Amino acid sequence: SKELIVRRTNMSDFNKAKYLLTEAFNKKQIEKDITDSITNPSSKYLTFTVNCGGETIGLYTISKNVNLDYYISHFFVQDHVILEEHPRDKHGKVIYSFINPLFIKNVRYILREIMRLTAKTCLFFEVHNRTLLPDIFQ
Repeated sequence: SKELIVRRTNMSDFNKAKYLLTEAFNKKQIEKDITDSITNPSSKYLTFTVNCGGETIGLYTISKNVNLDYYISHFFVQDHVILEEHPRDKHGKVIYSFINPLFIKNVRYILREIMRLTAKTCLFFEVHNRTLLPDIFQ
Protein backbone atom coordinates (compact mmCIF):
# COMPACT_ATOMS: atom_id res chain seq x y z
CA SER A 1 0.00 0.00 0.00
CA LYS A 2 1.15 3.56 -0.71
CA GLU A 3 -0.43 5.19 2.34
CA LEU A 4 1.61 7.42 4.63
CA ILE A 5 2.31 5.91 8.02
CA VAL A 6 3.52 8.14 10.85
CA ARG A 7 4.93 6.42 13.93
CA ARG A 8 7.44 6.84 16.74
CA THR A 9 10.96 6.34 15.44
CA ASN A 10 13.15 3.42 16.46
CA MET A 11 16.87 3.08 15.71
CA SER A 12 16.21 0.97 12.61
CA ASP A 13 13.92 3.72 11.25
CA PHE A 14 16.50 6.37 12.07
CA ASN A 15 19.25 4.48 10.23
CA LYS A 16 17.00 4.31 7.15
CA ALA A 17 16.20 8.03 7.44
CA LYS A 18 19.78 9.32 7.76
CA TYR A 19 19.88 10.08 4.05
CA LEU A 20 17.45 12.94 4.80
CA LEU A 21 20.09 14.62 6.98
CA THR A 22 22.93 14.67 4.41
CA GLU A 23 22.70 18.44 3.81
CA ALA A 24 21.61 19.37 7.34
CA PHE A 25 23.37 22.15 9.20
CA ASN A 26 24.69 20.93 12.58
CA LYS A 27 24.18 17.29 11.57
CA LYS A 28 26.05 15.82 14.58
CA GLN A 29 23.82 17.66 17.09
CA ILE A 30 20.70 16.61 15.21
CA GLU A 31 21.79 12.96 15.22
CA LYS A 32 22.57 13.20 18.95
CA ASP A 33 19.17 14.76 19.77
CA ILE A 34 17.26 12.22 17.68
CA THR A 35 19.19 9.27 19.12
CA ASP A 36 18.49 10.58 22.63
CA SER A 37 14.78 10.93 21.83
CA ILE A 38 14.71 7.29 20.73
CA THR A 39 16.79 5.70 23.49
CA ASN A 40 16.05 7.91 26.50
CA PRO A 41 12.43 7.89 27.79
CA SER A 42 13.11 11.09 29.78
CA SER A 43 14.34 12.96 26.68
CA LYS A 44 12.71 16.35 26.10
CA TYR A 45 12.00 15.33 22.49
CA LEU A 46 9.90 12.81 20.56
CA THR A 47 10.87 11.72 17.04
CA PHE A 48 8.53 10.38 14.38
CA THR A 49 9.21 8.57 11.13
CA VAL A 50 7.04 8.92 8.04
CA ASN A 51 6.89 5.87 5.77
CA CYS A 52 5.30 5.32 2.39
CA GLY A 53 5.28 1.95 0.69
CA GLY A 54 7.86 0.62 3.11
CA GLU A 55 10.28 3.49 2.43
CA THR A 56 11.22 6.12 5.00
CA ILE A 57 10.37 9.52 3.51
CA GLY A 58 10.30 11.82 6.55
CA LEU A 59 11.64 12.43 10.03
CA TYR A 60 10.17 14.89 12.55
CA THR A 61 11.32 15.75 16.06
CA ILE A 62 9.09 17.72 18.40
CA SER A 63 9.49 18.92 21.96
CA LYS A 64 7.37 17.39 24.69
CA ASN A 65 6.86 20.83 26.26
CA VAL A 66 7.37 24.49 25.40
CA ASN A 67 8.12 27.61 27.39
CA LEU A 68 4.65 29.03 26.86
CA ASP A 69 5.38 32.14 28.91
CA TYR A 70 8.16 33.02 26.46
CA TYR A 71 5.79 32.75 23.49
CA ILE A 72 3.15 34.80 25.26
CA SER A 73 5.58 37.57 26.21
CA HIS A 74 7.46 37.74 22.90
CA PHE A 75 4.92 36.79 20.25
CA PHE A 76 1.50 37.51 21.79
CA VAL A 77 0.21 34.04 20.95
CA GLN A 78 -2.87 34.81 23.04
CA ASP A 79 -3.97 37.03 20.12
CA HIS A 80 -4.06 33.97 17.85
CA VAL A 81 -4.77 31.00 20.13
CA ILE A 82 -7.45 30.66 22.80
CA LEU A 83 -5.02 29.55 25.50
CA GLU A 84 -7.78 28.42 27.87
CA GLU A 85 -8.69 25.72 25.34
CA HIS A 86 -5.10 24.44 25.07
CA PRO A 87 -3.62 23.33 28.43
CA ARG A 88 0.14 23.83 28.83
CA ASP A 89 0.93 20.15 28.33
CA LYS A 90 -0.85 20.20 24.96
CA HIS A 91 1.72 22.55 23.38
CA GLY A 92 4.75 21.31 21.47
CA LYS A 93 7.39 22.72 19.13
CA VAL A 94 8.75 21.35 15.87
CA ILE A 95 12.49 20.97 16.48
CA TYR A 96 13.59 19.17 13.31
CA SER A 97 11.66 18.48 10.15
CA PHE A 98 13.07 16.47 7.24
CA ILE A 99 11.00 15.20 4.34
CA ASN A 100 11.64 13.90 0.86
CA PRO A 101 10.63 16.84 -1.40
CA LEU A 102 8.28 14.60 -3.39
CA PHE A 103 6.05 14.42 -0.29
CA ILE A 104 6.05 18.09 0.72
CA LYS A 105 2.35 18.39 -0.15
CA ASN A 106 1.61 15.95 2.69
CA VAL A 107 3.20 18.02 5.48
CA ARG A 108 -0.15 19.21 6.85
CA TYR A 109 -1.39 15.62 7.16
CA ILE A 110 1.91 14.51 8.76
CA LEU A 111 1.78 17.30 11.36
CA ARG A 112 -1.85 16.44 12.17
CA GLU A 113 -0.87 12.79 12.68
CA ILE A 114 2.00 13.80 14.97
CA MET A 115 -0.40 15.98 16.96
CA ARG A 116 -2.84 13.08 17.22
CA LEU A 117 -0.15 10.64 18.33
CA THR A 118 1.17 13.04 20.99
CA ALA A 119 -2.22 14.44 22.06
CA LYS A 120 -0.94 17.95 21.30
CA THR A 121 -3.43 20.62 20.26
CA CYS A 122 -0.95 23.37 19.43
CA LEU A 123 2.44 23.13 17.67
CA PHE A 124 4.93 25.97 17.39
CA PHE A 125 7.44 26.33 14.57
CA GLU A 126 10.33 28.75 15.10
CA VAL A 127 11.94 30.43 12.12
CA HIS A 128 15.69 31.07 12.27
CA ASN A 129 18.21 32.43 9.74
CA ARG A 130 18.80 29.03 8.12
CA THR A 131 15.19 27.82 8.25
CA LEU A 132 13.61 26.62 5.02
CA LEU A 133 9.88 27.25 5.15
CA PRO A 134 7.54 24.54 3.89
CA ASP A 135 4.82 25.77 1.52
CA ILE A 136 2.13 25.43 4.20
CA PHE A 137 3.77 28.30 6.13
CA GLN A 138 4.01 30.69 3.19
